[in-house]
Amino acid sequence: MVKVTVLALAIVFAGGTTPSAARDGHPVAVRIDKETINARPKAVGMAWFDYLQAKVKLLGPADPKTPASEFHVWSYQEELAARDTLARAWAAQKKLASAVQDEYLDALLQVSQAGFLHEYVWVFLRSTSWSDAPSDSRLAKFATWSAKNLSGHKVETLMDLEPGAPEK
Repeated sequence: MVKVTVLALAIVFAGGTTPSAARDGHPVAVRIDKETINARPKAVGMAWFDYLQAKVKLLGPADPKTPASEFHVWSYQEELAARDTLARAWAAQKKLASAVQDEYLDALLQVSQAGFLHEYVWVFLRSTSWSDAPSDSRLAKFATWSAKNLSGHKVETLMDLEPGAPEK
């Protein structure tokens, strides 16, 4: 099981090294865009920490048949669940401090509130291994909505899990 401690992440926010964990003996690194996270309001880091926690829970134990060199490929449903956690976490942070803003998280929350998170994940974060696409009609509605509401949108992933040892 992956173990990531709050203390290790607190060190990262303070500018320390990237923490690592083990997944049934396979090294797992926590990738954090420290420069971006530290340049934004603390609430942004808290929301991304919730995203990271969701990924840790989704990762679970390694398949003993899978070589240590191969890392978990996030499924559509897993990435959708993690982004949903991120949107909910950002909504909670905004309830605590309504003036807090973040271009990416505000856009993600807008997508979620409009009911297009499934389509957003499929369109903006799709992996070649995914096969469970939303319906064509929903994708068409999202295309129309996103043209009006997400012009120039850039996807961010400021925290994630990766195979291997942490950066020093």
